Amino acid sequence: MQNSVKVWYYIHNANDSSYDQDIIKWLIKLHNLNFGAFAPLTMAILVNKESYETEEITNVLKSMESYIFLIFRISRRSSNTGDSEFYRFARDIYLKSLSLKEITDVIEVWIFGDDESEGYYDIKKFIDYIKDHFDIQQDGYYGWNGLKYLLYEYDYSLQEDSKEEHKKIDWVEFNKEKTNFITIEHIYPQTSDNDCWNKSFGIFTDEQKLKLCNTLGNLVLLSQKKNSSLQNDCFADKKHQQNGKVGYFNGSYSENEVAQYSEWTPETIKERGLKILSFIEERWDIDLGTDEDKLKILQTEFLMEDA
Repeated sequence: MQNSVKVWYYIHNANDSSYDQDIIKWLIKLHNLNFGAFAPLTMAILVNKESYETEEITNVLKSMESYIFLIFRISRRSSNTGDSEFYRFARDIYLKSLSLKEITDVIEVWIFGDDESEGYYDIKKFIDYIKDHFDIQQDGYYGWNGLKYLLYEYDYSLQEDSKEEHKKIDWVEFNKEKTNFITIEHIYPQTSDNDCWNKSFGIFTDEQKLKLCNTLGNLVLLSQKKNSSLQNDCFADKKHQQNGKVGYFNGSYSENEVAQYSEWTPETIKERGLKILSFIEERWDIDLGTDEDKLKILQTEFLMEDA
């Protein structure tokens, strides 16, 4: 019991543990996704940690993370999909009647399917879901419950590419709600009457402007919460915010990347959106199809002529 309590604490406070860094890395990602039904299984594995190789543990943690993101955040499956089996796995691991590879293999089949059955992953369900968010809620990707995790992971990947050890965003602070302050910004703003925006976006219909505003490539994770009123600034002002405000040039890794553009146009929104979808493909080992398919996912098919 004492060991189980300690492991349960480390699952939710991985940086306080002495686990291998790869294990800590994936525990943190699972914690950021709230574990779902995987918490008991994770505890059962780590209670018996000495029975397994680090790579075995890391592989099963990665498969859990993929399952949560691809099945619940992308494929929009019911939140209890697979729960009873995951609880059974926890018991089997505790009794040492099942290997970690067997669990990893089963989870992979449940995600992607095999010769005998289809998996739960279904990008078409996501396209229908996100289309409703554009057409009905009119908030697009901004209203998607997987957005924060995706943009946080994307920023982390940029940090890894930069070889920098300094983390610019803390997940707990990033998730805290504060009235009239934002943690994810529309680069091309929701209110875009300024001439600096009309120059590039004025030719589009109101519906198209809404899609450009709320599509994935136009949303950036901020290193510091920003007053929502500053969203309407011109791109040049956003890059070099004055009066002590953090601009893109000295913000998150994602903001730094955006700051490299000389101007912000529909073409740059498309380019960045396709780049983030390519990141999703590599990060979660999926294929989202051609640029035409991806623009449909981004809900910006009207930019197809320039694809």
